[in-house]
Amino acid sequence: AQARLMGFDGLAVILDLDAHPPDGTADCLAEDDRAQIFSLSGASAWAEIPGIVEVRLPLGSGDAPYLQALDALLARCPTPDVLIYVAGAD
Repeated sequence: AQARLMGFDGLAVILDLDAHPPDGTADCLAEDDRAQIFSLSGASAWAEIPGIVEVRLPLGSGDAPYLQALDALLARCPTPDVLIYVAGAD
């Protein structure tokens, strides 16, 4: 939001790879149509968040399924003007 106030109008992609869905990030960016959120989490009990591209892995997934899911998620991401990586901060 601060970057938008300073004139940034490019495509922002948020790549959220922590254990839970990016509900807080989604709330913050709900009105920003030039921001897209892509998430890989292990939180299958959470409700779906509208507008988020999210892949949920079952509890106990190992490295191979995680990396396969990450590759598939990254293939769906557009090329952004800025990418923000979230690793457990929301």
